[in-house]
Amino acid sequence: MSRFSSESLIQLTVFTILGHTVLANLPVERNFFVVFTVWLLLLSLVGGGWPFSVPYGRPFKRLWVSGIAMTLILFTTSVVSYALLSSMGLVSLSDVWFWVIANWSLLFESWPMRHHTPRTALLVGTVFTLAVALGMHLFFTLFPPTGFLILLMHTQLAVAALFSPFFVFQGYPFYRLWRQPRIGFGIFVVSMAAGLGIVTSPWLSAPHIQLLFSGIFLWSVLYSWAFGYPLTRKYGQPVRGFLTVPLAVSIAIAWSYSLTVFLPVERVVELNLYVVLPAFIIHNTFWFRMPFSPPLLLGMPPQQHKKLDTLFEWISQIKN
Repeated sequence: MSRFSSESLIQLTVFTILGHTVLANLPVERNFFVVFTVWLLLLSLVGGGWPFSVPYGRPFKRLWVSGIAMTLILFTTSVVSYALLSSMGLVSLSDVWFWVIANWSLLFESWPMRHHTPRTALLVGTVFTLAVALGMHLFFTLFPPTGFLILLMHTQLAVAALFSPFFVFQGYPFYRLWRQPRIGFGIFVVSMAAGLGIVTSPWLSAPHIQLLFSGIFLWSVLYSWAFGYPLTRKYGQPVRGFLTVPLAVSIAIAWSYSLTVFLPVERVVELNLYVVLPAFIIHNTFWFRMPFSPPLLLGMPPQQHKKLDTLFEWISQIKN
């Protein structure tokens, strides 16, 4: 195991223990965790760490100060927006908002806002995703779904994460569609079809589907990004993806069902999506993995890149 993977394993252990403690002991409303994750994706993926974190913000000379500043901004925006949504009776749209921002940022790579300044991207991205979520929420209020909406969203995201330009297959074979938004639409259509097929399967129960696919979503991200493809890094795509899928799914199954010994199924889903995953993003993007090795940008190592050693050179480029 490389030093990078070992350090990620330490992070995972700490975040899991702390997450279990929070979920088991603190009476925090579930929807707050969802809103918190939405703002994290907005600040990190859409806004690129603006205003105080890399790669698009201007960090302080001491990176831990930047980490504190970005984390405080994250908590403040989450608390304020959660309070506003609660006062308007709209807090239930948080799941739809999470689904919209996760698809837009992870499949469409925030197209077309990545070509604008991070401040503009963050502002427009916030308004755009909230407006779409609100529209969908009103539609589902008028025409209620049959009860598996959140289940479908989580399942679709898990399948989509496998083919996202950032994780597992790293966009293969959808990168052949040449550019966004065609790549994103291709992945979205396939993952939505797969999600509908899975959630309507008569031999699978809803709680187990949600438990399993929350773990698959988490481990698609962790195995690819946080751990840097251990065991499969030496292969290029699509071989890397084909070998990564069974490993990530096996780990997700063992991981999720092991946690049910300590937490109810619905709490394990929350731990996967709204506690452990956000903790990794916060530490790896805002805190720059301090005091561990420098982090990998999303999408690294590239499709045919088989070593981690030279990937950290981007840090010096950012600093310059």
